[in-house]
Amino acid sequence: MGELDGWAVALGQTACRYLSRNDHDTLYQTICSDGSSAAGWKLVFFAVVFVLVSFGLWRLFRPA
Repeated sequence: MGELDGWAVALGQTACRYLSRNDHDTLYQTICSDGSSAAGWKLVFFAVVFVLVSFGLWRLFRPA
């Protein structure tokens, strides 16, 4: 779990640094308002949800 937390923190730091440099103020405030650790966990959560929803839609609409 510690390694996963380290990845989330690194991901959050990278994302927050990118968003702050490129004038994405609204997105920066939404994701990075609680710090880089929370930002990383938010991004990991949304990635997992995106993969699950994509897989579900693919299974639903794939050709027979």
